Amino acid sequence: MKRYKQEIDIQIQAAKRKLLSIEEESKILNAIRKGDINAIEVLVDSHEYVILKILKEMNVDGTRFSQIVSFIKDALKRLARKEIGSREPEEFSKYSYWWIIGAANEFLTKNGK
Repeated sequence: MKRYKQEIDIQIQAAKRKLLSIEEESKILNAIRKGDINAIEVLVDSHEYVILKILKEMNVDGTRFSQIVSFIKDALKRLARKEIGSREPEEFSKYSYWWIIGAANEFLTKNGK
């Protein structure tokens, strides 16, 4: 378990470098509004730090870690496609935090803790 936590910490530090400024996120959200599919990937990847921090706090075990991260990223992509046009750029990050927790709980409920 200790090794797993160390690996998570390394991933968290790597993901932290992908965080976007408000201005960068705003530009990406505008690109998504214009139909740029690649911008959705950039937006979701920029939230990996938050995903990893939340999963660490939830004590998700390492055997399903990549599966749950993938599931959450897919949920964020759905959120981006659904909500981008109706939200201010800074609201996406607020909503994504709760969306991540909801997706993690959904995955764990469906697949067992």
